[in-house]
Amino acid sequence: MSTTIVIIIVFVFLIYWIVIKDGQFKEGLGKFTKGDYRGSVQHFSKSIIKNPDHKKANYYLGMAYKHLADSEKRDRELYLRYAVENLIRASNGIYNGRANNDVEIIIVSETDSEIQRRLIIVAKNQIQKVNPDLMENYFWLDKI
Repeated sequence: MSTTIVIIIVFVFLIYWIVIKDGQFKEGLGKFTKGDYRGSVQHFSKSIIKNPDHKKANYYLGMAYKHLADSEKRDRELYLRYAVENLIRASNGIYNGRANNDVEIIIVSETDSEIQRRLIIVAKNQIQKVNPDLMENYFWLDKI
């Protein structure tokens, strides 16, 4: 009898984890893969509201904003800021090296020196909020 109860509890937990907890992330990933970055932003944001420490959602949200910055020039700097902030949130975990590289690419490849300067400030402020120890991974910020 107790084995049956344990199996039921595990099954309910798995359904919760797959459908409810990660449902928004999966929807966002589907839209991201199809190039619907605006749609993916909505789903990744909802996933992060449910679980702020969702590193994959933060990573892909940052990359979705990067793609929006590339395609929508009017709000480009705002999208780049959001990209940097979310990628740094993701870098405090399993996406550390990957997110660090993407933040570096965004900042170093920026041709407008004023925007680049502001992005460096955004990055440093976000690192202080997320985990000041991350600064050792972002040493390159002081060399630009």
